[in-house]
Amino acid sequence: MCRRASGQLRSACIAVLVLSALTLSCWFAWSHYRTSRLRGLMLRIGADDAPPYYEFGKDGTVTGLIPDILNEAARHLGIVLIWIPIRDKTPEEAVGSIVDLWPALHESPQRLARFHMTKPWLDSGFFLLTREQDPWKSPADLAGRRVAFLDTVFSRVRVKELYPGSIDLPEPSKIQAVVAVCRQQAAAAFIDRRVGEYLLLHRPHGCESTDFHIRYEKSIAPEMSVMSPKELGPVADMLRDEAVRTASSEVLARELDKWDPLSAAESQSLLALRRFEEDRREMLLGLLAIGIWLALLLRQNLRIKKTSRLIAEAERRYHDLFDSNPLPSWVYDIDTRAFLAVNDAAVRHYGYSHEEFSRLNLDDIAQGEIMCIGETHPQTGSGCHRTKSGAEILVQVSEQQMTFAGRPARLVTIADVTERARLERELKQANLELRQAKDLAESANQAKSAFLANISHEIRTPMNAIIGMTGLVLDSELTPDQRECLNLVRISADGLMTIINDLLDFAKIESGRFTLDPVPFNLEDALSDAVKVLAVEAHRKGLELACQIQPGVPEMLSGDVGRLRQVITNLIGNAVKFTEHGDIVVRVANEGWSSEEAVLHFTVSDTGIGIAPEVQARIFEPFTQADNSISRRFGGTGLGLAISARIVEMFGGRIWVESELGKGSTFHFTARMKLAGAHAERPAPKPIGLRSLSVLVIDDNATSRRILRDTLAGWEMKISLAATAEEGFELYRQALAAGAPHELVIIDTLLPDGDAFDFAARIRQMKTSNAAKIILLSAAGQRGDAARCREAGIAGYLSKPLKRSDLLACILAILGSKTQSGPHSGLVTRHTLRESPLRILLAEDSLVNQRVATALLQKQGHAVTVVGNGLEAVKALDEGNFDVVLMDVQMPVMDGFQATAAIRQKEKQRGTHVRIIALTAHAMNGYREQCLSAGMDGYITKPIRPDELYHSLVA
Repeated sequence: MCRRASGQLRSACIAVLVLSALTLSCWFAWSHYRTSRLRGLMLRIGADDAPPYYEFGKDGTVTGLIPDILNEAARHLGIVLIWIPIRDKTPEEAVGSIVDLWPALHESPQRLARFHMTKPWLDSGFFLLTREQDPWKSPADLAGRRVAFLDTVFSRVRVKELYPGSIDLPEPSKIQAVVAVCRQQAAAAFIDRRVGEYLLLHRPHGCESTDFHIRYEKSIAPEMSVMSPKELGPVADMLRDEAVRTASSEVLARELDKWDPLSAAESQSLLALRRFEEDRREMLLGLLAIGIWLALLLRQNLRIKKTSRLIAEAERRYHDLFDSNPLPSWVYDIDTRAFLAVNDAAVRHYGYSHEEFSRLNLDDIAQGEIMCIGETHPQTGSGCHRTKSGAEILVQVSEQQMTFAGRPARLVTIADVTERARLERELKQANLELRQAKDLAESANQAKSAFLANISHEIRTPMNAIIGMTGLVLDSELTPDQRECLNLVRISADGLMTIINDLLDFAKIESGRFTLDPVPFNLEDALSDAVKVLAVEAHRKGLELACQIQPGVPEMLSGDVGRLRQVITNLIGNAVKFTEHGDIVVRVANEGWSSEEAVLHFTVSDTGIGIAPEVQARIFEPFTQADNSISRRFGGTGLGLAISARIVEMFGGRIWVESELGKGSTFHFTARMKLAGAHAERPAPKPIGLRSLSVLVIDDNATSRRILRDTLAGWEMKISLAATAEEGFELYRQALAAGAPHELVIIDTLLPDGDAFDFAARIRQMKTSNAAKIILLSAAGQRGDAARCREAGIAGYLSKPLKRSDLLACILAILGSKTQSGPHSGLVTRHTLRESPLRILLAEDSLVNQRVATALLQKQGHAVTVVGNGLEAVKALDEGNFDVVLMDVQMPVMDGFQATAAIRQKEKQRGTHVRIIALTAHAMNGYREQCLSAGMDGYITKPIRPDELYHSLVA
């Protein structure tokens, strides 16, 4: 028996030895075959400028720790490595196009997706290099500071992970990252430890005297691999393996001493890794032989032990997961519905002990779970459970079919959603109440809007009669007392309209229905219209009101010109209200533009009472004034600046004030406006006929003189300035005596030592053949001014604030130009520069409004035909020709919308078009758009403002 056993053991050993020999022979044969195929293969291998790993020579050669090791490995394999220095491309860009291999790269998901990465063959570490001594206690201290690093995916990801608040500063090479710290362009450099220590010993240019400090990042110790295109993966693996195998301890020690400044302990650690790699194949072969031998003798025993171990491990993991689950869980028998296992969370949640659960089944606690019993994949459902105390809870159930102790069972996990269901019910009820409140608020808002619209219409209709009739009577012959009383009526009516408009605008802002209506407009015309509204009031207080548009401001813009005028009028109105003497100046400058829009800077300056610093920020809030005495002394709602601030915000700008008590205020605001028209910049006209024209300007206000001087200088005229009539006459006499007389005199009406009419009489008394033409500037015209101008021989009469285009047109009309046959023969005014009289059809059902509008139109020389409703307007257009139709909206028989539709329908057949301007007391948001969409060409609200009416007729 013993001899037989000994013979079997000897046969088994012989079999093991033969099998081991065959295995070694096959392995050596395969290794020789594989390496023989590589003989003579030439590979391009890339390197970046990162000593001691690589170092570039001036002749283009590459040396360093990695080239020395890999060249030795390539020599053993019969491979020729051609080292190519790469300075301006990342490894991802170079591999596959410029080079075949890159030997020292860290793995990343992006690289693994595109390239083949060998097993690691060289370890490395990282640290932060900085000029600061003890700079940081934690990575959070680097928040907001620059960290330089080599621009690779690995470095980007690591910098973001380690220093999430830092500012990235990617560099093309590791040396450049260190140089960035030297030049204080970065607080620190995140670089490879070997490279950093090498650079500490061999400083790059510019860093020779820099005192560096180091912070090691011990949590990062990545290992580097060889990267190649996927088709060259086997070659890269063989080169890597051969480098590890052939690099003996002596070779590594020599190369480390030569290139790497690492400590001895770190070098020994690296060598230990390499020695393990050298012996790995032999160890594997020995283990293979032993394993075969053990498998022949102990195969059955090992299989049993393995199976038992796996079962025990699986049971342990199951119990750990099952018992540690924070949610109640159990396993129940599908056939009997009895509990087979229950975790501690279920015991705590339901109140039953483990022993009590073992005597229960699922029906004792469940009340109608909605489940798909019998399915093998996980199922979910909901239902109601009962605890031991009798409390009912709502649950969500998740089940998974399984086999438990050889029986078909289900694993159940319970989530108690009783509280969540209660919160969902409360949230649903709250949402329902919120929707009801929202519907109620919207209904109330619609009712408020309808009320405001009706109130606006009902108030504006009688106010039109009050303001219009007052203006007509003021233009007639009145006693001083009558004129004073009517002026008070007009001022009060204007104040009431301001309050109404402010309240309506504020209501629109609160309801979110305050919008802009952009249209093309001329900026100078818009400013002139806004300034002239308050020119008379400024003149009544003895204030000089001037307007100046700086060079470079666009002429044609697109925006809501009405809202722009509203802001400017509000600011000028405040300036007039709070200024007792001095002047008020409106200026516009260009802060920059693109091909599509311009940013304009508006300022309104005054010499009034000023605003205290502590209240300057509050004056743009609703119902706020500088102090309580303001409203008692000057009146007002305190809404004007709040509305202006909202309009400026919608213009894409901002509004602010600069002020000093007792020295006046300057309100600023900016606005973004689209450019309209082909030209981007406001042209600066320089008529050839006016160049070198000698002009004398006489005005006692320094601001007005300066603005006139700048305007005339832009037309290249010769300008003389005087502040009094006597000074002006002396300059005129001297120029005449010198043989260079003034050809044009621009003079203000009222001067400290006389008026313009006396000045004109003195010039006429000189009886010279080349007497200058005189243009009179008046801040507020008086009845009979035109007749006095003709008697005094004054050629032109213009209102202040002066409009630049009106002044140019007046000068050209008086003196004549190359495009004219000769100078104008009569008195030139702003009215003579406008278009000829128009034939106007007025459709208005109110007799008072008919009279007001007719008087205003006839005052301008227009022919007016009046009808009482829309049907009569349609008939009148059938019977006669009209230039403009002023169409009331609310009329009997046929309203303005119906009449406009009928007129436009007939025009389609005739091929004609007449301008129709809506004339309505409705001023709510959206009504203008409704009128324009109905086919009307313009929109005027009541009460009718003469300037607005005249402007719309010639627009």
